[in-house]
Amino acid sequence: MYLILKRSVSRLNLPENKKTPLINSVQLRRELRQHSYEEWASLSWQDIGVMHFEECKFANNFMVDKIHLSSSEWTSILKLNVNYANLRGVPGNNLEKNGSSLCRRCSKETETPSHVLGSCPFNSLLITRRHHKIKHIITGLLQKKRFDCYEEVHAIDSNGLNRFADILVFPNNTKEAYILDPTIRYENNKTDQALLVDQEKDIYEACIPFYKEKYAGKYGIRNFTVYGLLFGARGTMYKHTADILKTFGIEKADLNFLAESIIADSIGIIHHHIYQTSH
Repeated sequence: MYLILKRSVSRLNLPENKKTPLINSVQLRRELRQHSYEEWASLSWQDIGVMHFEECKFANNFMVDKIHLSSSEWTSILKLNVNYANLRGVPGNNLEKNGSSLCRRCSKETETPSHVLGSCPFNSLLITRRHHKIKHIITGLLQKKRFDCYEEVHAIDSNGLNRFADILVFPNNTKEAYILDPTIRYENNKTDQALLVDQEKDIYEACIPFYKEKYAGKYGIRNFTVYGLLFGARGTMYKHTADILKTFGIEKADLNFLAESIIADSIGIIHHHIYQTSH
């Protein structure tokens, strides 16, 4: 054991001195995890979106504890976490068999995990279903906390456009109300990815006068706030999203379940993309 620890300390270039000849095992595990993460984040393809796995580490439990996942799902998830799937556009895959890295289904974009999980029309129904599933889970969690919630609520905004808010939330005994719009996207290397999505949802600000009038009779005049909630297609939980949901009393275990649900559905979408002969 001593020799193993000694070699690990040497590998990490950690300082040693006479008073503390060796760091303890807890420190060593922490340093090894950080070292592995930094190696992962330094890669040219496998590092895409890796930074976001560090934002809410508690949501990464599925990597070591597959409570709600099958063994095959878990194995596929570990591959997807390094941006790998058996797709034509993934570096290292054998393209000689087909001669092209374009998507085998739509032939419009390079067949990468981000394309398959976000924009390929062949998977549109499953992508929509994944979104609706997360919306329903969030609504259910809020209702357990005694919030009144409504889904897919129609509005005509101040520009005369038809809109549908994913979730309207009305807390009891306050003058507040909320428009929540969950979005699932493939993780990229932008540090402000979640904030940018939140800003995109400002389009619902123009719906607030309509909703105020629509619900004034039941809830009185409320002060509406719009929140865009970004979730990673590979199961990452963004701090911005987690912080917002925590203000509603959503607990860490529920956030973990949301992350696991998304990643399991993403694996299903990739499997459908590769093996399904038709819709």
